[in-house]
Amino acid sequence: MFQHFFRFQGHRANAGREVQAGLTIIAIPLTFSIAEGIGIGLISAALLALALGKPRSITRVGYSVAAVFFLQFLRNFPFNG
Repeated sequence: MFQHFFRFQGHRANAGREVQAGLTIIAIPLTFSIAEGIGIGLISAALLALALGKPRSITRVGYSVAAVFFLQFLRNFPFNG
């Protein structure tokens, strides 16, 4: 993950992995939870795959896990503890 994050050049056509890695690295300390940071990374990976027109780059299981994390985040919103 750090390799994708530190090799980000900004002009590459396939910047999805770098953006997803960066969001995951930033989200883990901000949420104080490794699991939530990884969840944000999986959700961003799924959304970026769809936005970049490469939906087959992630498996059905990946989309399912991202959906479960998304629903879990919705259940805890706004700060229910």
